[in-house]
Amino acid sequence: MMKKLNYVSFLLVLLAVSATASAQKVFSVQYENQADVKVYVVKYENQADLKVFKVKYENQAGWRNKEKIHLMF
Repeated sequence: MMKKLNYVSFLLVLLAVSATASAQKVFSVQYENQADVKVYVVKYENQADLKVFKVKYENQAGWRNKEKIHLMF
C-alpha cells in the first residue's frame, strides 16, 4: 500500500511541476535513477513544506502560493 501511495504522490508532484511551465510533459519512470524529481510521503500534513493536490482540469492547476515556487527548483 505504501509503495502505491508513493507512486501516486510522485505523479502528483510531477503534475504540479508541469503546471508551472508551459509545454512540459510529465512521465512516470519505473526506477529511481531515471527520475528528475523524487517524492517522500509524510504521515502528517504539518511535516510537509509543499502540499500537492491533483485537479481534474488543466485550468485548475497552478500555484496558490507563488512564494513556494523555489521549493521545486
